[in-house]
Amino acid sequence: MIEDKLLYLSVRIEENVGEENNQILGSGVWWEPSEDSKYMYIFTAAHVVKDKKKLVVRYRDKDDNERTINIDDREIVCHTEPKFDGDKLPYNDVAVLRCKRTDTKGVFKCIYKIHSVESLNDNKKMIFRGFPNSLYQKSSFILSNKPAFITFENYEKQEKRFTYRLDLSLGVKPSESNEQLVGFSGCGIFLKNDSQLLLLGIHSNSMGEDVALNTCCGMNSELLVEICKDTNWDIPMITSSVTGNLEDAMENFYDQINNDKLYNIMEEIINIDFRSTIESNFCGTSKICKNNSCPHQCTTFRNYLLIIFCILKYLNNSINFEKPSIVNEGRDIPVRYVCCDGESKLNTVTLSSFIRSLKNDYLMKEKVDEQTLILWGTNKPLKKSAETFCGPKRFKNIIIDIKKSDILEGKFDIKSGLNQPKELSVIEINELIDNIDQDTLDDMVNIIKLSLKN
Repeated sequence: MIEDKLLYLSVRIEENVGEENNQILGSGVWWEPSEDSKYMYIFTAAHVVKDKKKLVVRYRDKDDNERTINIDDREIVCHTEPKFDGDKLPYNDVAVLRCKRTDTKGVFKCIYKIHSVESLNDNKKMIFRGFPNSLYQKSSFILSNKPAFITFENYEKQEKRFTYRLDLSLGVKPSESNEQLVGFSGCGIFLKNDSQLLLLGIHSNSMGEDVALNTCCGMNSELLVEICKDTNWDIPMITSSVTGNLEDAMENFYDQINNDKLYNIMEEIINIDFRSTIESNFCGTSKICKNNSCPHQCTTFRNYLLIIFCILKYLNNSINFEKPSIVNEGRDIPVRYVCCDGESKLNTVTLSSFIRSLKNDYLMKEKVDEQTLILWGTNKPLKKSAETFCGPKRFKNIIIDIKKSDILEGKFDIKSGLNQPKELSVIEINELIDNIDQDTLDDMVNIIKLSLKN
């Protein structure tokens, strides 16, 4: 039963304040990325741990023993600009804690998947389990744990938060509802499904005074993925949310492309399920991208992707879409697709700003071979007269200029980028599209050849 699994996955988060008893802050949930990872993680709410130090995580091990682990202050990361004060709804109210696997004695092994609430139907049954203060028992940590059955109601996509109503079986008194729920904050919210364990989000707080209409608010699990990506930690995969069929990109394809050869290729591949390719490291994002955690849901990402697949198929008829490459002068050239909008405060982007983003973000978390061709997609227009592509030599020179600038500004880290590739080729995708003619693809091919030249 899912309730039994959550009994071992749920944790209580405390702060060591130097007194006989720790201060209880809230709840959280274990996450094990894989058996190979050196780390274990705890997902919780930002308001539970923000500005706290000397955190202690108390948990029940697989043999029903009570255990604790101390969390290094440097391993506590809240989402950017979380808001949870006053009478406003919480915003980005999630946090992730990390600890070494070797320090976690007897943790219950259960690798579960992440799922976005966006695809849930109304009235879907869910569950969270945690440690309400009202059940605190000094003599029994285990009996301080309580499950709460809930029902999904509404999702606010832009703010990535959702509401749900508490089942009456929880037994809270209407006049004391808020007080009785204190301590549940940070619980992992799971789909009530005994066949598959899916984390949907994090319990944040109640709505209104005394849990108006039994309604509470939670944060979508996508926000947890964003933290892990931004911190270069193990990244949870959001399951069952990737649509591999690209038929939704066909209309844009016909608007942008006027070439019979590419039309024929598109019609040949349009029924392929590209889900595994989209989930592979062929596709990626680099700061800043507004759909960092779920690029597959971005219209621009998907529109460019269909065009890229057709171009690559034209260049290499036997292409493996999950690990695509093209041949140039007898050499196999690996290809990656990366979306990036550059600095958020600017309305335009440049090739240099994209390469800076690659260096400081994408290449910090992805292993990329030398001489790889990066196809760059962006929602923003390029700065007027800006470069639209570069070869390996130009790429190397831009990296050198970035390092010089960082040294002058005191931002240079000698350890950063030591293992990164020094010679890549980059093409902004619209440069290829603009060079596709009705009768020939020679100009487009020449752009690719130029970008691969040193």
